[in-house]
Amino acid sequence: MYRVMVSSVVLVWMLPGTGCQEQSQRLNAPPQGATDNPAALQEQLTYMNDNALLSDMSFGDAHFVPHTAELNGLGVRRLNRYAALLQQYGGMLRYDTPMSDEDELVVARMAHAVEYLQLAGLDSSRFEIELADPGGLGMRSEEAIQARKAAESPGASGSSGSSLFGR
Repeated sequence: MYRVMVSSVVLVWMLPGTGCQEQSQRLNAPPQGATDNPAALQEQLTYMNDNALLSDMSFGDAHFVPHTAELNGLGVRRLNRYAALLQQYGGMLRYDTPMSDEDELVVARMAHAVEYLQLAGLDSSRFEIELADPGGLGMRSEEAIQARKAAESPGASGSSGSSLFGR
């Protein structure tokens, strides 16, 4: 019995040295930092993400520290990328929020976003910011109706009385 235990301990001790020697690849580096071993598809992922950002052209409440006009890490990252894209293409950036344009927080957030983009080196003639829904195609009404019916149907997977629409 003692030999089996010692052999098991030695085997477990040796395993980390014999396997998993290849460094893993990552498609995107942040927030963990840069990688010396990027995945072959990383460049394509960047182009796809840029295309989606240009279609959407929006930022929202999730990009701010709750109840403040301060950008959080996600907001900084998003507006940094928009600064580069808007420098090249220009355009209208939309602030998507359920709050009204009369809300002081909305005004402060939009002003802070303008200030941030200007500090990032973006010429104010290259962009505007407005309170609006995101761009892009979104979901057709027929698709939304089907998704809602599927979520509300008895026996829907993961259904516990709530739907995709937060009921």
